[in-house]
Amino acid sequence: MAHRIITLTALLNLVAVVSSAGVACPGSASYTLTFRGLWKLDRHPNTPLPGGAHFSPLIGCSHGSDYVMWRADGKASPGVESVAEAGSTSTLESEINAQITAKKAWKRILPGGSLDPEEVQSGIDVEVTANFSKVSIITMLAPSPDWFIGIDSLDMCDNGNWRQSWDVTMLPPWDAGTEEGNQFSSSNAATSPHVNIFQIPSQAWESLGL
Repeated sequence: MAHRIITLTALLNLVAVVSSAGVACPGSASYTLTFRGLWKLDRHPNTPLPGGAHFSPLIGCSHGSDYVMWRADGKASPGVESVAEAGSTSTLESEINAQITAKKAWKRILPGGSLDPEEVQSGIDVEVTANFSKVSIITMLAPSPDWFIGIDSLDMCDNGNWRQSWDVTMLPPWDAGTEEGNQFSSSNAATSPHVNIFQIPSQAWESLGL
């Protein structure tokens, strides 16, 4: 499958490799996720990459409608805050495990390892079912106060049929609303009280080279 080259931080590609009961929902399906970093110097020559620029380890899960990992205009959970500020996945992993126990989420997505700005990570297994057809993922833009990219509740079931593939080519940066700062830095004062998650305006992230 061809991948479009875009002037954004990253893109995701989900390709179906196995599904039970054909391609129809209900049932289940397995996908292979590919993350392609596009945080490239030649895309913003007037703004150099920060020292040590990288994406933190990806973390996410397949889940149902009763669970929201993160969402615009919602408050960041402690787990999302920990990813967005420090790139640490342990708290969010615990939150996901609790959702799995509560039967609101199905499978974790935790391939492990931080990613270079232009790194490609492929072969990431994603499993969905009729009751857990949505996929959410998050990774920190590091170093930064509390900035991240990700997908929120991407539904792989479309009108009763499993999607064969889905290219997610719009991954703008988000601010978790938990820490102050408008420049690349990993040591910043906490935002008190926390504000809702918001998308960093295009004028701001273009000036930062994202």
